[in-house]
Amino acid sequence: MAHARLSPSSAHRWITCPGSVNACENYPNTTNSAAEYGTAAHALAEMFFNGTATPEQRLGSVIEGVQVDQEMVDGVNDYIDYAQSFMGKYSVVIVEEKYDLGFISKGMFGTSDLTVITDDVLHIIDLKFGMGIVDAKDNYQLKLYALGAIEDLGTIYDFDKVVLHIAQPRAKHFDQWETSVSELYMWSTFVSSQAALTEQKDAPFNPSAKACQWCQHQANCETLKNHVNDIVTGSFDDLSELEGKADIIDNTHIKNILDNAELITGFVKAVQTVALERLKEGDTIPGYKLVESKTNRRWRDEAEVEAYLKKKRVKQDDMYVKKLIPMTQILKMRKGDKKLEEMLIKPTGQPQLAPDSDKRPVFMDVTDEFEAV
Repeated sequence: MAHARLSPSSAHRWITCPGSVNACENYPNTTNSAAEYGTAAHALAEMFFNGTATPEQRLGSVIEGVQVDQEMVDGVNDYIDYAQSFMGKYSVVIVEEKYDLGFISKGMFGTSDLTVITDDVLHIIDLKFGMGIVDAKDNYQLKLYALGAIEDLGTIYDFDKVVLHIAQPRAKHFDQWETSVSELYMWSTFVSSQAALTEQKDAPFNPSAKACQWCQHQANCETLKNHVNDIVTGSFDDLSELEGKADIIDNTHIKNILDNAELITGFVKAVQTVALERLKEGDTIPGYKLVESKTNRRWRDEAEVEAYLKKKRVKQDDMYVKKLIPMTQILKMRKGDKKLEEMLIKPTGQPQLAPDSDKRPVFMDVTDEFEAV
């Protein structure tokens, strides 16, 4: 599938960090098995909405070089059920539509998985088959798809409300966020200015967790390196100032590090990946070397072992381990069984670090209760 230089799928990177576009131009495009699996799932969903096949009909077949398994069928069906919940008898349903975004930047376009128009509401629904949670709120990729749909369909259909949806069936995550046509057009002015910045040779770099997450230049980015260094060292320009001092890190510094933890760890992981590749290519990195990863022994073929043990008349109780099927399967099989539900317990969780934005209530330490008594 073709991608624009400024694609909606990488919008969080280039809108936040315009300099990353030129920096990434010389890196090769790569893929992996997870991405290929997701591409096949998208194709399977497209077949259903175009009326050519149901997911069940394609079970076991090969799509986009990937064999359709039961997990893919189940996930696509959950996505279909979610999408259909927003469809009415007279809804307009548009599948895998390529929207022209040239009004933001020349040659720019994006392909929306599913566009649904019901009454006066425009729904943009995006299927994500990965396990990393993606939120619909202020999602740049979906906002660009919505702008493309508004430009293309706004003169034909009358809608003002826009709802952006993320459907992640394998992660059991379905999210939506409402905005309006006027708010999206206001935002598009800012996007256009950021797109123009990417054309400049000295386009600015602006590291952030979202912008850097999938950036190919991450491990080689001087701006990111300096930014991470400033966060970790705090207000000290000269590390020699710290010599002989203890407890120098205060809560303000801790907060700054925690606020940027995702950015810092992402940078470290990117550097580790580059280091591994360079060592594989024969480069030398002082203090590091390639070693063989640890592995565990396993049977070459379990069926062969099973046949051998049966031939030796080993008792079945000595060969196999019996255990309950997963709890969720039992509850689904015995739906509404009050006696089983009484057997469920939910242990108290341990204290866990989280930002103030986390919706969970503050952890109540039981020791505080004893002190109060």
